[in-house]
Amino acid sequence: MLPSILPSEKMHHFLEANPRLETPFFLIDLDLIEQQYRLLREALPFAACYFAMKSNSSTAVIQRLNQLGSRFEAASIYEIRRCLALGVPPRDIHFGNTIKKDSHILEAYRLGVHSYAFDSSQELEKIAQLAPGSNVSCRLATDGKGAVWGLCRKFGRDPDDVVELMKYAHSLGLRAYGISFHTGSQQRSAGAWRRTIEICADIIQRLNQQQVYPRLINLGGGFPSYQYAGDEMQPQGDIFEYGKVIKTAVDELLPQGIDCVMEPGRFITAAAGLVKATVILVLDKATDGVPTRWVYLDAGRFNGLYESVDVEYPIITNRTDGTAIRTVLAGPTCDSDDVMYDRDRAVFLPDTLTQGDSLIFTNAGAYSKSYMTVDFNGFPPMQEYVV
Repeated sequence: MLPSILPSEKMHHFLEANPRLETPFFLIDLDLIEQQYRLLREALPFAACYFAMKSNSSTAVIQRLNQLGSRFEAASIYEIRRCLALGVPPRDIHFGNTIKKDSHILEAYRLGVHSYAFDSSQELEKIAQLAPGSNVSCRLATDGKGAVWGLCRKFGRDPDDVVELMKYAHSLGLRAYGISFHTGSQQRSAGAWRRTIEICADIIQRLNQQQVYPRLINLGGGFPSYQYAGDEMQPQGDIFEYGKVIKTAVDELLPQGIDCVMEPGRFITAAAGLVKATVILVLDKATDGVPTRWVYLDAGRFNGLYESVDVEYPIITNRTDGTAIRTVLAGPTCDSDDVMYDRDRAVFLPDTLTQGDSLIFTNAGAYSKSYMTVDFNGFPPMQEYVV
């Protein structure tokens, strides 16, 4: 019997009814997706939602969110094609990657997508040539302070560059429509948005003085969802507190007539999914001169649990007996990096765990499938089930 602490009754019933399904597999509850989406919309009703598909691009997730009225932030032409095939109107898709192949810009434009992100003059010139007249948003760099993942190196430009790039976009005949930013993934401080909105307000004022009139601020994603290693990784307040801080900043700092959008991913999907794995070997051996319990699973960093490097997934086991002992978890591939919880991040699991037992990693609805390798060591992608 499974403990009744799974994220939802539907998940519990599915697992109880299908105890012999081949593992590893990914299970997602669409009602939890909807619950998180509605919660976020209630907390930030002033910001249109563009779901960040990269967090979970499962067909069923896209369909449910499309039914709820969400729009979509696509990172590639492949995500755009998937959206369109599932009935998402092209006007509801934003091509949010600042790095795009010419052929992909052209295809997206011909398919009816007319909203693009950029952070360089070269990208602007491509968009102007291949997607003339489109709406473009320049990505502002942030410092990433307060976030688990800062995301502050690869993308974005400083305020002076944003001003010049938006002016250049206008001169190329594009609609210099918006300024976008990302305060970092799993941002623990709502103040990070206020700081960045203040910078955006100054950029808008400078652009207005030069007859360029942005109409949009893209607040990005980064809203925190679940526990990470250490108390310092916990969010400072719930999503409604975040919404209040952001709305106050928008009202106090931005001029009238500026619209807001957001690009949540993990907040919507994380709590809605789990990964079930099976123990394939239990071994006690000396590691760095210390007796250590190793438990090897059929799921690991390369086939579903890549983020275990940073994420402390709540783990459920079918074992209710035994004593919890320090345990290193490792995956099935023939790769020494396929170790999930080791050294100071080892987990405590029953000493009675044995081959054939199961472990369930909850809060795994974001990036578990997205980060899976394809055919590494010959392992196929995880099977997905939807309830």
